[in-house]
This record gives sequence, C-alpha cells and structure tokens, in this order.
Amino acid sequence: MRSLLRICTPIILSLTLIFVVSVTLLGRTQTRAHAANTTIALYHNFGRPFSSFTVSGNGFGQSESVTITFDSKGIGTATAVQTKFSQNVNVPGSATPGFHTVTATGQTTGSTASAQFLAQTWWVMFGFDAQNTHFNPDENVINSTNASQLVSNWTYNTKSIPSTPIVRKDNVYFSSQNGKVTVLRPQGGVMWSKTINTTISSIGPAVYYGIVYVGADDGNMYAFNYNTGALLWTLPTGGHILSSTIIAAGTAYFGSGDSKLYAIGAESMTTPNIKWTYTTGGPISATPALGSGGTVYVASQDHNVYAISKTGSLLWKFPTGGSITSSPAVAKGLVYVGSSDHTLYALNATTGALAWSQTTNGPITSSPAVDKNNVYIGSHDGKLYAFNALTGSPKWSYTTGGAVNSTPAAANGVVYVGSEDNSLYAIDVKSGSKLWSSATGGKIDASPVVSDGIVFVGSSDGNIYSFHL
Repeated sequence: MRSLLRICTPIILSLTLIFVVSVTLLGRTQTRAHAANTTIALYHNFGRPFSSFTVSGNGFGQSESVTITFDSKGIGTATAVQTKFSQNVNVPGSATPGFHTVTATGQTTGSTASAQFLAQTWWVMFGFDAQNTHFNPDENVINSTNASQLVSNWTYNTKSIPSTPIVRKDNVYFSSQNGKVTVLRPQGGVMWSKTINTTISSIGPAVYYGIVYVGADDGNMYAFNYNTGALLWTLPTGGHILSSTIIAAGTAYFGSGDSKLYAIGAESMTTPNIKWTYTTGGPISATPALGSGGTVYVASQDHNVYAISKTGSLLWKFPTGGSITSSPAVAKGLVYVGSSDHTLYALNATTGALAWSQTTNGPITSSPAVDKNNVYIGSHDGKLYAFNALTGSPKWSYTTGGAVNSTPAAANGVVYVGSEDNSLYAIDVKSGSKLWSSATGGKIDASPVVSDGIVFVGSSDGNIYSFHL
C-alpha cells in the first residue's frame, strides 16, 4: 500500500501541477483574447476645447468600471453593461490643436483600447460664427505673452486681391477678384483651385456640410464640393454679391446687391430651395448675423439695420445716419454695427432700441468684433477702438498709419487687425498696446482670422499670409 502511495503521490502532484498551470494559462489566454477584442469609438473624433463627445466601448468585463483619459488626463468614468459602455465626456480646455489619444481602461480586467481625437479651433465663417462675433474663444496657442514671437509660416500669391480666408480641417479657403476659388493645405500647397467666368468681390467664402459657398459679381451664389472643388450648383440673384454667407441649422443667409436678404437650404448638393427673401431699401453688402430664436440681423446701404424673423418677416428696423457696409455682430443681447456716419451702434436685439453709441473721427466700414468684455472696431480715422461691450464706455484706441477698414479678430487676449498702412497688427486687449506687427506689400482691408495657433490674412499685394509662433 505504502509502495503504491509512493508511486501515485508524484503522479497526483504532477497532474495537479499540470491542471493548475493549464488553468492559469487558460485564464491568461482568455484575458489576452478579451483585451485583443477591446475597442472604443469616438463620436465625434474632432472638436474644440471644452466641447463634448461620446466614447463608446466594447469588450470590457461585465459591470466593470472603466476610466477614460485624454492623453494622461482623466476625463470620465463609465460602467460596462454586457461588456459595452457609452459615455459623454468633454475635451480639456488645455487641449492644443492636433491629435490626442483617448484611452479607456477596465479597472478589473485591465483591458484597454485607444483612439485618436483631433482638437481644433477652426474659423469656418467670415465672422467665426453665425453671430459674426469675430471672436475665437478656444484659441490657446497664441496669447498676449508670446504674440511678439509670431513669424512668417508661408505666403501664397493669388495674382489678384484675395478675400478674407476661412479655415476648416486646417485647410485655408478663399476667393480672389480674378474669379478664382482656392483651397490651400496646412503647409500652403494648393489642394484645389477653380476659376469661374466672373470677378469675385465678396467678403469671403463659408464652408458647411461639405459645401463651399462663394458669392460673385455676376449675381450668382456658387457652391463647390469642399474636397474636390467640383461645382455643385449656382443660384442667381438680382445683383452682385458682396456679402459673405452665414450658416446654421440647415439654412444659409446672405445679402445681395438686389437689396434682398436670402435664406436658402444649406445642405443640398443640388440647387437649393429659397426658403424666403426679405427686401430692404438698398443694396446689401454686409454679412448678416444670426441671433436667438432664429432672428436674422442685416444692415443695408439704405442706412437701416433690420431684424428679420426666422420666417422672413420684419421684426424691427433702426435708422442710422449713413450707408452701412459694416456687418452686424450679435452678443450679450445686443446688435453691434458701424455706419458711414462715423458711429458704432449697440442696439437691443429684441426691440431694436438704442442701448448706446460711440462716435469715431471717420466713416466706419469695418465690422465689430466682440469678445467676453469688449467690442472692437476700426475706423477710417486710422484707429482701432475698444469699448466696454455692455456700457459702451471707451477702453482704449490704437492709431495705425492708415484707414482701418479691416474687421478685427479677437482671440486669447489679443486682437488682430489690418490697416491701409499695409500692416497687420496684434494688440493687447487689456492695455491697447502693440504686441507685434508685420508689413505686407499692400493695403490690408481683408480681415485676419486665427485658427489652431496660426494667423491668416489677405493683402491687396495679392498674397495670403500665414503667421505662427
């Protein structure tokens, strides 16, 4: 019996060891297979600092707690249900432009999966947004401390006079008076360029849902595929189009020299329907602005500012003392607009009543920019002005060497503006002191834009300029 035990014990121990090792290896194999099948998806996979997006995961443990990080910063937790989860999270405000890694990690199994997120601060319309604020609240690269270090990134010659550019997916879209619509890649190379059989004097293009909108001097609104430049459709109006286009909630708005404000469908790859038009008493060269409840504000060369309902009916109008080519901006419950009567007006957005006004020493064709505290506007008297946005009290003025028809752009404590002295300026929003300037070979009446830490502007010398740190 003892002999039998001596023989069997090693065998039993060996079998036990094999069993334990096998179970351990099986467990490891299952864990690895589980981890290999773990995935996450992001919707959307690009966005602005502080914006929200959804992380969806699959292949995690039942009821497992999952931590979500943006690079190394924790941005949320979720609990897996039947191996899956879906969680809304926010982009950190400190996220600089470029790709970042979003990672989900199971706290029980250790399963992990990652995906890439593109942080961006693109400037996709003339006024940055449909309210025409000309304020990029998410810019976090250039500031009042380092703006003095701006240097040339690249220059592109249009062989004509370029419009104000706009930026989407880091590509730069602009038109020029020789009838060309051009898109440049981030490093300044041409993505595509198309020529139409007319001149283009409009303020600048707009991009929405894969469509580039450009108004032209022949009275047509042109729509191009934003990837290829293929012409999608044209929409005729009764006058030349100088206005840029604003787009929101599936509707595009623009003015025309036929005195009409147009509201058209904005997602059509074929000729869109005209939802409504409203006729003012004079040509419209200013870009409209969108307020709360779908109210559209537009200025006309008949001296008036109009508030039009989302269905196209007049809500109110306010008379100024001169023709208006300045594009209104909407913020803080007010509508801001300049007039050739030398005055900046702030109107109650609901009633049209005058909240305050300030007079400069020259006609105003510049459009206002509005940040968290101030409203900025240029004048033919050569100055850039800053006023308290709510009260209108003067904050400061900066004198350039020429008329300031350019519309300012505000971002991260800096306001940028061009002048007919051929220079682009960066001004500290608090003190009004110059932080930086760069000379071009011609007048700058186009408006600068700030996107992903890069400043772009067009000059009458025919160039689009790009500056970065």
